[in-house]
Amino acid sequence: MVKDVTIFEAVKEDREKREVINSEPPNPASDISSQTDTGMLSKEAFGLINVYEQETRKIEIGENKPAIKVGEVLGSVAFAYERVRNALDYKGEHLLRRNAIERILRRQIWERPGRDVDNIASALIKELIWARYLRNEYISKMKVKEVSKVIEKHFRFLALITDFITDRREARRTREWFLSTASCEIEEILDPKLFSIYALNNAMFSWFKKAFEWEDNLSEQEKNTQLFIAVHKSLSKSDDARVRYHFLKIYYPDWETASVETIDKDFDRIVKISQEIDVLINSPIQPRIYRFVQKHAAAFHILKDVIEDDISEAREVFEDEELLEDKVREVCDDRYEEIRRRVNTGIIRSIIYIFTSKVLLALLMEIPFELIFLGRLNYLTIGINTTVPPALMFLVGLSIKKPGETNTERIIEKIKSFMYKKNKDEKIRFSLISFDKHRLLYRIFFALYGIFFLITFIGISYFLIRLHFNILSGMIFFVFLSLVLLFGYRVRFTASELNVTGEKEGFLSSIITNFTLPLLSLGVWVSQGLAKLSFLMVIMDFLIEAPLKTIIGVIEEWTSFIRERREEVVSVPM
Repeated sequence: MVKDVTIFEAVKEDREKREVINSEPPNPASDISSQTDTGMLSKEAFGLINVYEQETRKIEIGENKPAIKVGEVLGSVAFAYERVRNALDYKGEHLLRRNAIERILRRQIWERPGRDVDNIASALIKELIWARYLRNEYISKMKVKEVSKVIEKHFRFLALITDFITDRREARRTREWFLSTASCEIEEILDPKLFSIYALNNAMFSWFKKAFEWEDNLSEQEKNTQLFIAVHKSLSKSDDARVRYHFLKIYYPDWETASVETIDKDFDRIVKISQEIDVLINSPIQPRIYRFVQKHAAAFHILKDVIEDDISEAREVFEDEELLEDKVREVCDDRYEEIRRRVNTGIIRSIIYIFTSKVLLALLMEIPFELIFLGRLNYLTIGINTTVPPALMFLVGLSIKKPGETNTERIIEKIKSFMYKKNKDEKIRFSLISFDKHRLLYRIFFALYGIFFLITFIGISYFLIRLHFNILSGMIFFVFLSLVLLFGYRVRFTASELNVTGEKEGFLSSIITNFTLPLLSLGVWVSQGLAKLSFLMVIMDFLIEAPLKTIIGVIEEWTSFIRERREEVVSVPM
């Protein structure tokens, strides 16, 4: 794995005090001598290509080692289960494998807390292969030992949490924190291609620092930290777990090689570091710098595809501007077409999530409520609640359009500004200062927002009453309408990933946005609440997944036993 970029590095500390040194973060070209002739390429671009070439050679060497093979008799069952579960638990596609690793670890701890770590590592890898998160006969057998060391380290840490953290809320936070970082560490061991996350993040960070000047009154350390978190989230779509793991390796450089004895000695220090990292991630400036950085990430998404399309020819492509332009246009056209597929996938998953959740609520709450308190079923309200949200989600998908040629030209321009040497241009200055909340104008805007909020909810409530909605069915309608808007905006956000020209908003769409924003805010609140009360996921993880994977494991062992016996019989000389 390519070494992490260090935005700032931690020095030796005791339990009461830790001094953080601010330094300019190195980039993928940091090891390149200033005398190195990079030709027409910028130092950062030259270094990025070097990283890709070096790491690709390492991966090719690893592919020649003995690999883990699992039987696929019931592999399709595990795969189908994962698809169903992922449809119900709405997460981005790039997070599914990491979430699966964390879920399996959590279940293994619950099932067999004293189980040998080598067995847990082996079972974890097999489950990931069954579910097709990893290819069969691809993962080296040596990876089992690497994964078992990570599990051993984290199991020891979890035991220390139980022994020394008495506050239940803090213990729960710390336990969840390190289970999530364990899944990141394991995923990077099992998929060495994830080096691209760090290589590209470093590249975009370096480009951004050269092209932009952040003018707000923050220390250079704060700017570097928040900027790199924003790059992580916008370019790699890293969730909090991935960002936490990255910064854990910065603050505690020995984490990846830490032994059980080291964990015992530095437990308090590591817990303190986790708390400080959460403060960084939850900085109030982060949402604003993220939105600003996200607008410039599209070029690096395309750059990644250009490099990975054929790494052996990447250097040749980048050293010819015309060839690069042709390649970027080709990749953009392919990615624009892919947008429709991703939008359709997002819509289908959202509809499944909404529909199944609605059916469950109807069976558990709405139908019993109407039968007990009203003495009859109102099929109209049940039908509206069941069909309107998915239909709206479908309409959202139809309204999404792919970017055009102007967008492609802007992407080419940004890629060239990163790839090639040029005369020093004046940096683009920007500020993220928001409205002063004590100013009269802000108070007026807040009051107007409150009026829109009331108009929206009172207007919809009036129509629901005219349609004879009772209080429970009305609440359910609001919940699912807000979730549809939230999922719809998420799908639109995914579709706009490569859009650098921005969307033109007309008068009508502006009015619609003003009146739907309160519902969108409700959707965010409901989504966060459902995530904390995901009883359906708990049922699936412990009452369905646990016995299902046990059965598949037993059948896998039986199949291996029969295969060995058959080979023994066949190999007996006649």
